[in-house]
Amino acid sequence: MNHSSKFASGIRVTGRSRVELRDVASLIRKTLRLEKCAKFPVIRFLEYMQRTFEGFDFEIVEKVELPKGIYAYYNPIQDCVVIDERFYALANQGNGFALWTILHECAHRILHRKQMAAFARQDRTPHKPYEDSEWQANTLVAELMMPPEMLHDGMTAEEIVEKFGVSPKAAEVRLETYKK
Repeated sequence: MNHSSKFASGIRVTGRSRVELRDVASLIRKTLRLEKCAKFPVIRFLEYMQRTFEGFDFEIVEKVELPKGIYAYYNPIQDCVVIDERFYALANQGNGFALWTILHECAHRILHRKQMAAFARQDRTPHKPYEDSEWQANTLVAELMMPPEMLHDGMTAEEIVEKFGVSPKAAEVRLETYKK
């Protein structure tokens, strides 16, 4: 990943460091008493958010209702995560990519809800990774699903996949970050 000032996969939001996002993840895990739970319960967390955040909801829809290549998204106007029904079923079966994607959309709600209304007016000028909505959401998800205190030196990507229930790609990226 290019960390230059030309980085801009999402929109510019208030900057947050990896340490700040790790603290958010730790607080969530502590609040839900999941400090020792390796596999973050994404679907239970989605239901927890529905009970906890006033006005927040999630909706399971048929694939034909979503744009091509989109399996889930956060709608800030309706304060709702919309999820393809087949993708939701995959998440319930423990598919790492599906779990990551759903939690990623929840992360947008947690981190960016107050800034989401301005997204449409946002220009696409270059910005730093720590100011990027997608980098922040992905970083929070990595911290929630693969807490650094549960990783250890010498772990392989395959061991990370097995232990945390994430996709091989997520495990590889986390391993690279952990080594740094």
